[in-house]
Amino acid sequence: HVNVLEKGIFCKENNIDLFIDDNVNHCNKVKEQGIKTIQFDTDFSDKVKDVLHVSNWNEIYKIINN
Repeated sequence: HVNVLEKGIFCKENNIDLFIDDNVNHCNKVKEQGIKTIQFDTDFSDKVKDVLHVSNWNEIYKIINN
């Protein structure tokens, strides 16, 4: 979903169990809701602590399939 200001609350209300994003603020807010979070690392993003980090969609695919 795009154009959602409070992604943590949105994910919790909609029973989202896995969140993938590159935005530090979104990842932190979703992680605070107890939702498994994967941060897509980019050259311009800071890393969120205590979440999975990936650099491409193949890594995400492997995580989801495991």
